[in-house]
Amino acid sequence: HPEYCDYIFDQFYELLESDLKEYKLGCFLAMNKILSVGRETRIVHYVNKFIPTMLKQLTINNPELVEKAAECLSNLAKAGGSVTAENVEKALDEAIRWLSKEKKASKVGSDIKRYSGVLLLREFCKKLPIITFNKLFDNESYKCIFLAFRDPRVAVRDTAAECINICLNLISERESKSKDNL
Repeated sequence: HPEYCDYIFDQFYELLESDLKEYKLGCFLAMNKILSVGRETRIVHYVNKFIPTMLKQLTINNPELVEKAAECLSNLAKAGGSVTAENVEKALDEAIRWLSKEKKASKVGSDIKRYSGVLLLREFCKKLPIITFNKLFDNESYKCIFLAFRDPRVAVRDTAAECINICLNLISERESKSKDNL
């Protein structure tokens, strides 16, 4: 029933707009469950509305929130399929931009943005590997991931390593397939 979906997603939107961490975490968990259950067209209708809102959540200076937000954002992007292509492109551009910026001690939000950027790339590599790989390697944007290896925080470096690992596995798979086709 469309009215139930409207109500549910309106509630999700209110939870995301809240200042309370618990509300946001509850929303991320619930959305991940709904998105894993079904990819109905009615749910896809809401995906483009939520991707920009979810991207804003990645600038909140709370590692737990940005970890869950990155996971939820990648699930939204995957659920939306081709419908979300433009918003996925914008999210990838934002993640690359956050990672590419030189770290400045005076920038209060730059630390969480760097972590958010590498988290988002990792999650998109897992859920949308071909799109993310093409975005990173077609214009040498992959170099931004290596800036994360210089970050003083272990979580940022570990996440960057996971991201590179996924990319290298994709390269390996592509090479194996091309050798098999010879």
